Amino acid sequence: MLAIKPSSQKPEKCSANVLPCQIKYDGPIEAKQRYWKPVETHDGSKSAYFRGRELRGTDVALPEGFRGSVLQITEKRLHPPPADSAPDSDEEEIPEDIKIAEELAAFDSVTVWGHDSAPSETEDAYFKGLKEWIAFSTAVRDFGLCRDRN
Repeated sequence: MLAIKPSSQKPEKCSANVLPCQIKYDGPIEAKQRYWKPVETHDGSKSAYFRGRELRGTDVALPEGFRGSVLQITEKRLHPPPADSAPDSDEEEIPEDIKIAEELAAFDSVTVWGHDSAPSETEDAYFKGLKEWIAFSTAVRDFGLCRDRN
């Protein structure tokens, strides 16, 4: 389980991208300056080249009140409350190991990329997945807000 520690300063703004490829590397890279240069096209989509192939992208905006975050999981732990402050119960609760994830950057939209043409909202699995996740998280948030009022 993770606990998110918000940035003490305003987080750096970044762009989130879902690319139609698999890269077997998980370290840092300075791709933005040298290789990754998306441009806006006349139809409102984006265009970029990756390893000689044209990619077309469409932005999926996060709804009002939502923010995407880039997190780094640390080895820091969130300590459970002392045992004497736990609610009365017949069973002992075993505290979970909760790591802290620190916020590094934030984004307010995700660009979904496709080969040669912009991804379709109705056909692209990643595009549909993002839309469904946004709808689900909105419903969960709204349900929680309704329950808090009662």
